Amino acid sequence: MLNGLDRRLIVALQNEGRVTNVELAKRVGSHVSTVKKKVNQLEDRGLVKVRALPNPFKLGYKAHALIAIKADSLSIDNICESLGTYFHVNLIVTTFGRYDILAMTYYPTWEDLLTMLSTVLPGLDGIKLVDTFMVKEITKRQYSFSGAEGEPVKIDEIDQTLIEMLTKDGRLTYRQLAQKLEISPATCLRRVSRLLEEKVIEIRGVPYMSKIESVSNAFMFLQVDPQKLETVCDVIGGCEEAFLCMTMINGYSLVIGLHAENTENLFGIKKKILSLEGVIEGEIIVRAEIKKRYYGGFLKKQE
Repeated sequence: MLNGLDRRLIVALQNEGRVTNVELAKRVGSHVSTVKKKVNQLEDRGLVKVRALPNPFKLGYKAHALIAIKADSLSIDNICESLGTYFHVNLIVTTFGRYDILAMTYYPTWEDLLTMLSTVLPGLDGIKLVDTFMVKEITKRQYSFSGAEGEPVKIDEIDQTLIEMLTKDGRLTYRQLAQKLEISPATCLRRVSRLLEEKVIEIRGVPYMSKIESVSNAFMFLQVDPQKLETVCDVIGGCEEAFLCMTMINGYSLVIGLHAENTENLFGIKKKILSLEGVIEGEIIVRAEIKKRYYGGFLKKQE
């Protein structure tokens, strides 16, 4: 359970992940030494992770896909670990149902994505089946970026390396980043500041809500009458329990991400969505473990 200070720290970090411990202590009303210790404890307990959230639209990543994998039970963890080493794989979860693993990817081009599918996945032991669903449009993404931030920003190899380092640890100091990149701290500061100002990344504390509050997550795969697709997307867009809605190029019309307080509520949401006019059929895949993610739900400030 979180105490009041834990919650205030998480809320403050999710708003500004690189805030200094001195400033963080002021914001939560505690001592600097206590704050530093508490933040380390929260991360060690797996309750929050401060990281850069890359903006795929500002990076010009056009090829988005959901990869669904059926695997030998003893190989699932190894497959997830291997996929997790790739920067362009931004979400990996294990699941109950027809698939054992779901992975979200974004790549600069479809050719890059196809290269990954043809070279990386065949080299992983234990995979029985791979279904790749290409994303046409993301119509709702509650906890990250949309396509409305403007044109892509040009970045170089140093920028890319900075982004990748900060996705692993968003609180690395400029001196630590500079030492690894063999550039000056001032140059590092300037580059990170530009990435933030241009909205190429945000740096936030991302809570692991399933460890903090009772929550059930799932993905729904829907076939929808093409003439009703836009209307169904509009309804899903207004559904509080839906954190993600994507129209697909192949396999299904829509894939939806859902969260609920428990499995009973999740089942009720499923029935509600399947009853929408235009929905022909659907399948729900319940999430088990989160193996990797950049984005996620945010903890609300208590009044």
